[in-house]
Amino acid sequence: MPLATAPRHGNCFRLPEFNQALTRGGAQADANIAESLYRRGMGYEHLATKIFMPAGATEPVYAPYVEHYPPDTNAALGWLSRRQPTLWKERQEVDVTATVAHRIAQMTPEQRAQDALDLVARARARLAEWRQTIEHEPVPPSEDEEAEGK
Repeated sequence: MPLATAPRHGNCFRLPEFNQALTRGGAQADANIAESLYRRGMGYEHLATKIFMPAGATEPVYAPYVEHYPPDTNAALGWLSRRQPTLWKERQEVDVTATVAHRIAQMTPEQRAQDALDLVARARARLAEWRQTIEHEPVPPSEDEEAEGK
């Protein structure tokens, strides 16, 4: 279709050829990104050339070498979390049904009042336990203590 007759902006999505081209291009881009992410996660090597100019030289020196990229943990986790989300999901699920706030929210006002009174009673009983003194038999002084006392 000539560019002059192509629909403008939002209307271009109504053309089946345009939609197919976008879909193919998107799929190819996704495949390229997936391959790059996989290679980054596994680590890879590629040929490279270092160019430098030694002192007193008239021409640059080209030194081919192999550049090594170690595996990238974040890329590997990204790859796995997308390929196997049930095993490698990054989100943790928290069960809020067992929290105190959730339990209180599920109570009626009467139940909340009774729960508060029970809590106060338990706190008072605990404080009473801590205030108790424990009666015990006095320990007889050792011979060293008796000698010092004389």
